[in-house]
Amino acid sequence: MHNRNGRDRCREEAPAPPPSGWAGFSLAPGWTGKAARYLALLSGALVLSSMAACNSQWETEHRIDIAASPERVWQLLSELENYGEWNPYSPRAEGRLVVGEEVRIEAHLGDEVRWVNNLVTEVEPGKKLCWRSLEWYGFLARGFRCRNLKPLPDGGVRLVHHELMVGPLSGLIEQIYREDIDEGLRVMDEALKAAAETTGQQQ
Repeated sequence: MHNRNGRDRCREEAPAPPPSGWAGFSLAPGWTGKAARYLALLSGALVLSSMAACNSQWETEHRIDIAASPERVWQLLSELENYGEWNPYSPRAEGRLVVGEEVRIEAHLGDEVRWVNNLVTEVEPGKKLCWRSLEWYGFLARGFRCRNLKPLPDGGVRLVHHELMVGPLSGLIEQIYREDIDEGLRVMDEALKAAAETTGQQQ
């Protein structure tokens, strides 16, 4: 896992009214500790936005080599309706992988489950798939995720799974969710590898 941190320029943005709950999360019973952190995060959002806080950003990356063709790995990544067959991190997904279209992904972050709306930004069959989050709190924190497939000399492929989070509250989100996000990337990539390689052996 490769991690990088940075800070961007300051800018003013007006706060938007929050919906019920924080960021659409459903909390498991007894999760009062994180519920309190959500309220602190929301309070910080309003304060920071009104004070024209500085933007910050962080990114993380997971790489894995897969003994399967780029075409097979792409097939698994691009068939959203079949995510439940192999993807424990995002077992449900809806939408079309077309630039400018929206996709909804069910994300499992530790014991929390939420649906995330995303805008597809790049689609290169067999090479790259990228989208960015479309949630209401995007002026405070927004995520960008890319999956890059790089052919290997032996006929396999290297998956580079990259996540970038930017915005005034990205640092606070890093403190709350970084571990779960890193683990989610790892779990998804290893599941993708297992599915692609198992299918390849059966063909």
